Amino acid sequence: MSIPVEKTEQPHLARIPSSFWEYMISFGPGIVMVLSWLGAGDLVDMSVSGAHYGYDLMWGLVLALLLRYILVNVISKYALCNVHQETIFQGYKRLNKYLPLFFGIASLILAHFYAAYLVKGAGEALWHLSNVGNTFVWSIVVVIVVIDNIKVDHVEAH
Repeated sequence: MSIPVEKTEQPHLARIPSSFWEYMISFGPGIVMVLSWLGAGDLVDMSVSGAHYGYDLMWGLVLALLLRYILVNVISKYALCNVHQETIFQGYKRLNKYLPLFFGIASLILAHFYAAYLVKGAGEALWHLSNVGNTFVWSIVVVIVVIDNIKVDHVEAH
């Protein structure tokens, strides 16, 4: 009596594009994701940077958009064409066991920078609208209001 052996299909390798349109199609969902993630804030930041610094920072814009495209394209293609049925972090772990930890720590640090940037921006906007106090005072007001709203939402939920 023989034990049945389960046959597994080998993944098909992607064909290398040979024409311009095949290259355009090979961009896949990454180009759509990059264009959808490019929001109004990015356009305003790029315009303000251009107004203040001219073409001196153009290399930074090109580098940021190129890296954003590469990262989003790789992640979206990995999610769609994943033969191992694993998450992106499990795939990173196969490359290097410390890579997911690096991305986790980097995300935590960047989240704090983004939150500080948003609080500072809200304080700056409120100061310009009111012409009372200074940016720091308005930033503290924003933090107090946000904490109060979180506290009220938490109390109402229970």
